[in-house]
Amino acid sequence: MNMITEIQRTETKPVIRPRWLSIECMVATLAVGLGIWLINPAWKTFSLASTYEAMAALAPEEYWGWGLLGIGAILWYAHWRHLRTLRAVFLLVLAMGWGFIAMMFAMANLGSWGIILFGTPMIYSLGTFIWYSHETTD
Repeated sequence: MNMITEIQRTETKPVIRPRWLSIECMVATLAVGLGIWLINPAWKTFSLASTYEAMAALAPEEYWGWGLLGIGAILWYAHWRHLRTLRAVFLLVLAMGWGFIAMMFAMANLGSWGIILFGTPMIYSLGTFIWYSHETTD
């Protein structure tokens, strides 16, 4: 056994961490939470600010809610079942969704908190997608 193999073997010790403490679970939970918020008939979020006009032009508030809820639930399911390909695909979809929402906030008001609020999970989702797409083992 040479020196490089020994170093590689010692540096790749498995890291024990709970499944629910991951960036992937955070963005899935955020999607489920926002989906439930948008589905709730008591709150008409799209009518509160002009930021949501572009989103409302594409689909009603309830459709956005069900879409986010579904994507988050599928991502949670894929995470718990260790379905790497499904996780990567839905992380990319979620990254595009967060990016679109952040862009809507940026176009409505460049100083809006929504740019950071939705831009951060976009970066997390995209980074996790890239990590999954470059990893070869399941």
